[in-house]
Amino acid sequence: MTLKSWIAPWIASVILVGATLTAWPAQAWAHAVETNFMVNLVTQDLEFVSNYSTGEPFDGATVTIFSPDQPDTPWGESHMDEDGRFSFVPDIAIPGDWRVEFYQDGHSDLMVVPVQPNGAIEYQRISWDEGQDIHHAGLPLAALEALVLGSGLGILAFRFRKLLRQAFS
Repeated sequence: MTLKSWIAPWIASVILVGATLTAWPAQAWAHAVETNFMVNLVTQDLEFVSNYSTGEPFDGATVTIFSPDQPDTPWGESHMDEDGRFSFVPDIAIPGDWRVEFYQDGHSDLMVVPVQPNGAIEYQRISWDEGQDIHHAGLPLAALEALVLGSGLGILAFRFRKLLRQAFS
């Protein structure tokens, strides 16, 4: 194998790997947010505890609460404490699904708290939203960009190889 027969594919591979790594969004490598809850049996408060998947608390995250009767207008806003904790009690006079959103720096989580028409909070039905985690939303687009960029670079590499072949023949 001669120098001219392997240089073009090698250059194309280096460019493709470099382009793929730089096109990949930094947030896709980030950690996720995990939220759990517990009920204070004395005060009946719902206490949410959020941590990154690394175990670090989701401290300082913005908490926005939406009531069932006005789902697009915040009912209340607050922040998680330094331990990633936040407590609240929904207004039991407003039945339906209450949304509690936690957000900070591109990371988020969403919990749904159902309240029955009789005012009872359905603790066993509190759930995570089935939506997509924000910091992974860019991943499919980045993969598509890498595929398109890689295909284009592959075509260029073969054209460059042809030019090298002509130059050294």
